Amino acid sequence: MITNLLIFFAIPLAIVVSSIALEKILKNPFLVAGLIFSFLLVGVLAFFEPIYLIAVVVYTVLAYISAVLYRMFCRYQNINTTTSSTIIENKIIDDSNENIRCRKYY
Repeated sequence: MITNLLIFFAIPLAIVVSSIALEKILKNPFLVAGLIFSFLLVGVLAFFEPIYLIAVVVYTVLAYISAVLYRMFCRYQNINTTTSSTIIENKIIDDSNENIRCRKYY
């Protein structure tokens, strides 16, 4: 019973939270999914049976999807609150697709 709760609730929740945090730091969904995959793969091969490799693939896809959704949310938030450029205290901040991050609003 406890194992089912871990597999279906606790681990996916931890994967989503960690992938959002890593996406905020690394700003690359593929890199986030790769890091999550590598950590889970080492953990499964070291401590569990190889049948759990299916779960590793599913958790990796979940990490990628949550990182992409977070990136899309930040991009959507930036598009709806700003135009092509914003003037803040006589400084022009240009929106570029290379540095997408959620802005702080003062």
